[in-house]
Amino acid sequence: MKKFLLIPVLFFSSLLAFARDFNFTLEPTAGLRYGHIGEYVILIDSPYDKDILSYLEWDIQSDILCGLKADLNWKYFSIETSIKSSLPKTSGQMQDSDWMNITIPNLPDKFLYKTHYTSHNNEIDNHFNANAALNFKVPVPDPFGFSFFGKIEYDSIKMSGYKGSGWHGSTKIYKEGFIIYPYYLDGTPESWNSSYPVISYTLESIFTWLGTTISYNFTPAMKLNLSGAVSIYTYATGLDNHFSSESTSVDYLDLMNGFFSSFYGNLNFKYVLPSAGTISISSSVFYQSLITGPDYQKASSQKYFYDSDKSTVVMGGSDSFIFELSVGYCFSF
Repeated sequence: MKKFLLIPVLFFSSLLAFARDFNFTLEPTAGLRYGHIGEYVILIDSPYDKDILSYLEWDIQSDILCGLKADLNWKYFSIETSIKSSLPKTSGQMQDSDWMNITIPNLPDKFLYKTHYTSHNNEIDNHFNANAALNFKVPVPDPFGFSFFGKIEYDSIKMSGYKGSGWHGSTKIYKEGFIIYPYYLDGTPESWNSSYPVISYTLESIFTWLGTTISYNFTPAMKLNLSGAVSIYTYATGLDNHFSSESTSVDYLDLMNGFFSSFYGNLNFKYVLPSAGTISISSSVFYQSLITGPDYQKASSQKYFYDSDKSTVVMGGSDSFIFELSVGYCFSF
């Protein structure tokens, strides 16, 4: 009988010993983001060295972030998850530039200047980010630490351009055809004062990260972490809405991807408070080189995008650079 009574005792003793190896932390965060997101229309078979037909630069200025991180640690392994979102706010400018003359063959290079330019007030309508990572800690002597990690990340942001002004270059006769003059010489001025958006851009991205983290413990209460990662494969969709009257509004959809095209680095400092909890301060840099893919379009009144002749002439593209600074407070359980 005593042997049977020992079984549950041993079971719960083993469970408690196993549970002692686990550590769970929860960290509310707040921060700011700065940078820009680039939206491209690229001429596939450009007759010139230049192939950018259109470039839109969307500012990220003082983007206010709120988030939550959760880490589950067990011996040499840990699972990290986080979510964060931006508050809707005005965020600098959206600048739209076109080089329309590159569609005209056999022109001297002097004509490959910017032909159209507009600028609008940029507003972040919404932004959401979620990621999950698996870490493996390599046993190394104190005070150093070293780990490998794999992470999958989803990011979605929608921005809209309001009001603003710009110039469209005038069309002139050149030899037996036509050419567009620079916007700043003889451009036709335009302005928008409506409270409704002139244009919007929604970018959704998925990243598959592989990276490493190096850490150094100055004291038992002070720790510095340096992380770097590359996205093995990045997939993104860009939805551009050009608003006008219902019959003329046009939507463009870009399906883009790239290998080894996205990179980020993170510097994190943690200080364990004498009472309870841990203060965490982080700065990070994200860079995505230009990724491209087919471009589809439809009238806003239509339901489905279609693969028109345009998709064989141009392709869509996107790049970005983001700097982020955040602070958090960690609770350990």
